Amino acid sequence: MTTASKSAPLSVWRPIATDTFLVGAPYYPEHVDESYWQRDADRMAAAGFNTVRLAEFAWHIIEPQEGSFDFDLFDRAIDVLVKAGIKIIMCTPTATPPRWLTARYPEVLRIDATGRATSHGSRQHANLASGVFREHSKRITKAMAEHYRGNSHVIGWQTDNELNTSGSLSYGPVTLAEFQAFLKTKYETIAALNTAWGGHFWATAYDDFEQVVLPLDYAPAPVGPTHVVDYHRFLAFVTARFQHDQVLNLRATNPDWFVFHNLGKIDDIDFRGQFSTDLDFLGFDIYPHLDDEMQ
Repeated sequence: MTTASKSAPLSVWRPIATDTFLVGAPYYPEHVDESYWQRDADRMAAAGFNTVRLAEFAWHIIEPQEGSFDFDLFDRAIDVLVKAGIKIIMCTPTATPPRWLTARYPEVLRIDATGRATSHGSRQHANLASGVFREHSKRITKAMAEHYRGNSHVIGWQTDNELNTSGSLSYGPVTLAEFQAFLKTKYETIAALNTAWGGHFWATAYDDFEQVVLPLDYAPAPVGPTHVVDYHRFLAFVTARFQHDQVLNLRATNPDWFVFHNLGKIDDIDFRGQFSTDLDFLGFDIYPHLDDEMQ
């Protein structure tokens, strides 16, 4: 995957293999006692639902220990839902890395502008630029895909959940090294970067890519605008790359599945480039009764 993405058309929707208009909702069988599952399935079917999304926050259930997987809860829930005529969209649960992961590999946590690591939970506390986190995300995606490869009731997948909605910024050493590598790929020479960033003004020129810093708000004067824009281009690249890992795995496992994402915001999302062109279609979650900013 390159740092530059080819622009997508305004619509990147592609037809999916269904002759049914899909109507449904996210469902969380892990949140309720199993005795409620049949009641819930019957109510959804009576309301005209024909599909649900499952497992988008259930990493700790599916992989309770590193490398050990347990699909029993969702297999049982799927059996109940399918008998009610409801198809399944599975979700990769990578928005919620489990505590064993962040405790054993604290380097995956996002770092704020003051150098503090994000605390564990509640979601999106991991740094998408982290190679360690990417490997764990690829592993859980592969395990889920292989487990449901032959289940004809699983018709498609949602990648992660509302990427970057709870935050995209990270300023630690992992992010810095990835940002420097991104810039080196994009500009090739430090002279080209200095020209693009107006480096002869206010001591903003660099001698090599390893000297480049992250754009922090507490600089004595405003950070160069192109420096800031390139940082956000980098974050969009990192986000698209993170999703790309999952899409490759899902499509290689079962090319008949459709793959989409549910945006919550559009912060640092290359929604006309790689992020969208990897998908069959792109969705957006609307919450009409939340605070004014979200509306």
